[in-house]
Amino acid sequence: MCISPICHRLGCLRLEDGLDVDDPHRQIVRAERLRRLEDLIPINQASNDYPDSNQLLLVLGDIYGEVTQAVQYRALKRDLEALIKGEKIEVVNPKHKPFRYRRIRDDIANDSLVLQYVLKQIHDQVSLFATERQLNRLWERLLTDIGGCYDPRHLRGSVP
Repeated sequence: MCISPICHRLGCLRLEDGLDVDDPHRQIVRAERLRRLEDLIPINQASNDYPDSNQLLLVLGDIYGEVTQAVQYRALKRDLEALIKGEKIEVVNPKHKPFRYRRIRDDIANDSLVLQYVLKQIHDQVSLFATERQLNRLWERLLTDIGGCYDPRHLRGSVP
């Protein structure tokens, strides 16, 4: 459980903040936040066209919750560091400040057409072994197992 209400709103996963790393809701929130941040950072641009942390914060400030800008900035810096460690992004010119960030590669898993195709294939395969009623029961159980952190209509709407 999170000690700090600020950390709770930010969905941070740092042990030193006193957070429960095993909380699936916080992991989902952080993963979604990192994905949105990574998607916003371009791959091939002129060096001055890559965003710096201030530009990223202007666009994505709302995902860090209703906290002070300084807290949002620190959370953004942690997220950028996590993406750098995960080799998803890199600093364009480490000797020049403010740091500008570029995505290292375009991950095919982020392609919406590929995702639609994969979801359709999963749906087709699962429907061979289970009835619609069984799938609905499974879906309800999955939602309760992950703590019901999302509206079922929101999650189900993404499945073809």
